Amino acid sequence: MKNSVIKFSGKNYPTEYLVSRLMTRLYQDYPKRGAKEIMWVHSNMNAKLTDMFYPFFAVMELKRVINILRYKFFRGTDKKIEEVFEESLLTEELKKFFIKVDSLKKIKDELPEKVPILKMLVLKKEYEFFGEMEDDIYSEAYSFLLNSAKNKIIKSFMRRYIDHANIRQTYKVMKWNLEKSHIIKGGFLDRETFIKIIEKGDKRDLYAFLDSYLDGGFSESDVGILDILLIENMLDSLREFRLGNNYKGFILYYLWNCHYKAVTA
Repeated sequence: MKNSVIKFSGKNYPTEYLVSRLMTRLYQDYPKRGAKEIMWVHSNMNAKLTDMFYPFFAVMELKRVINILRYKFFRGTDKKIEEVFEESLLTEELKKFFIKVDSLKKIKDELPEKVPILKMLVLKKEYEFFGEMEDDIYSEAYSFLLNSAKNKIIKSFMRRYIDHANIRQTYKVMKWNLEKSHIIKGGFLDRETFIKIIEKGDKRDLYAFLDSYLDGGFSESDVGILDILLIENMLDSLREFRLGNNYKGFILYYLWNCHYKAVTA
């Protein structure tokens, strides 16, 4: 999604200026604006910051791309797609592509070219269901974003995000008794951790793992809010930066706080 996919604001404000504004906005609870606030932050970033935080914005926009594909081919309308774009940083060119594209084959053939982080993605000729294509897209994108992280804080963010993707994948495989799993390399947790849980096939092992991973904050009754618990876990991991002592960590904390407020509103 780099360069030709995510808009660039064209602003050139000093980093210190943006951090100062975000400190004030955090105190005034601007993160409650959710996606709109994320767009505001992006619109006030200089080129260096936009590039530095590209993995965060790409993760957010990739979810929109997947939602657009779902709406386009399974359960939506062009109006739904336009609604997704209302709070999106995707370029007008990509918006037009998704509105006009009329077949999964065309998506399969052209998406890697349209979205640079997927340029090495080789999609199969046929998929049994859309979720299988979705898993291939996520896997390729997350690996690319991890490898392109510009600093330790962003790299740690991507590694934890991959852990969370693997947790969700493990739960999905076990819930639906899927034959294939898509466990991604690069997280803090070894792939074997998830593969062993899947191979044993006992959900209680997954629940015990989650209870430990979330510091005693998980029980079987929490499966319906697993995504929110993982988002909270990421927020907790970034909370040390909330006072602004490290500008990279603070900006990432602010952005993730906006995401958290958006999904829990």
